[in-house]
Amino acid sequence: MSQVQSNTKTKKWKQFTEKDRYKIEALFQKGFRAAEIGAALTPKRDRRTIERELARGLTTLRNSDWTERTVYLADVGQRKHEDAAANKGRGLKIGHDHKLARYIEDKIKKERWSPDAIIGHIKAEGLQFTTRICTKTLYRYIDKGIFAVISNKDLWVKKDGAKRAYKKIRTVALNNKKGKSIEERPKEADERTE
Repeated sequence: MSQVQSNTKTKKWKQFTEKDRYKIEALFQKGFRAAEIGAALTPKRDRRTIERELARGLTTLRNSDWTERTVYLADVGQRKHEDAAANKGRGLKIGHDHKLARYIEDKIKKERWSPDAIIGHIKAEGLQFTTRICTKTLYRYIDKGIFAVISNKDLWVKKDGAKRAYKKIRTVALNNKKGKSIEERPKEADERTE
């Protein structure tokens, strides 16, 4: 049995862009209400969506005579949106395991161990921590600056610096400047008689 008259549509919602936020700011300054702002935008937005956006960007400003006024600032709304977007995703595995973090920091900073040696030592000795991470995760945490004491500068090999310049590989040999292919060589060379 198939449903012929379906009233459900897939909604294609879209987040506000910085340009949309500046439009909202201009309309709010003109005295438009949330429903009117939503109707003026393209695509049209619901009243409640605009109210949430206004709440995100509302800021209290103080005039020169120390009176306060509440305005919507697109910059504030955009910054709060970007902060919330940056915090998306899964949390850190090592987040609450301070004992493991201190152990790793001591081994790298004081004893000059490599991250791979630390992970290998933890597995070989059977040391128990609340979380387990792999070498790749440890290197990624060091790259992101998650540890308070260590960085890439503390590692033996992986330093923050300019990569060395590699020579460009030639596609045509120096003695083959005309660009003749190997298929064009004479038959005597293939037979190796001369």
